Amino acid sequence: MINQHRAIALYPACVSPDGSGNCLDSGSTVSWGLPNNIPNVLSTCDVDQRSVITSIAQGTWQPVDPGDVSQGQYRLFDYNYDAGKGNLKVQGRMNPGEPSESVSELDVSFPVNPVEDQTAGLWVTTSADTEEINADVLGDCDSTLTTDPQGDYEARQLGLTMPPIPEKPLGAMVLSASTFIEKSLPRPGDSPNGPNGEYQYVIDTLGGQPLQL
Repeated sequence: MINQHRAIALYPACVSPDGSGNCLDSGSTVSWGLPNNIPNVLSTCDVDQRSVITSIAQGTWQPVDPGDVSQGQYRLFDYNYDAGKGNLKVQGRMNPGEPSESVSELDVSFPVNPVEDQTAGLWVTTSADTEEINADVLGDCDSTLTTDPQGDYEARQLGLTMPPIPEKPLGAMVLSASTFIEKSLPRPGDSPNGPNGEYQYVIDTLGGQPLQL
């Protein structure tokens, strides 16, 4: 569930539990109990399990395998995000309602990378056709991606809006791609010229040339 709706990993399962497994969150509270309040909750194309997220937040027992009841049930007991880590507590049970009923509990922590830290090397709004690229490629759900990301990079289609193109920086160093093919930036002698100490360049045209930025 978290992998399909990754935005929920940054928010608690419930802010106002009643002590009996029910979530009393209401209004503008941002939690799994009210997934519509979570930004980008539908970031994965063609996947909408908000009703299931709400059910899980309410502590409802779920079948481990809907096709095999002998596998038992599980339910979310608690989930919170803190300082880059997700803290998850899940309960499982076998033979519910029987004298032999048994309940176990699992408490785990795992790293969570916020969405804003997962910057794409290339955003695509309509289509992209590249042979090789050393960066992650993101496109919206209606885009066409024909790419070959290298190494551990990948191409993904998400229901996210491409960030606005930043304003052209004032005082940026003007470059021509043909003058530094297969060279790296910053060049020897260049000085940071951005407001936060970054190097700002304007390239007249890429011209299909390979650049290392």
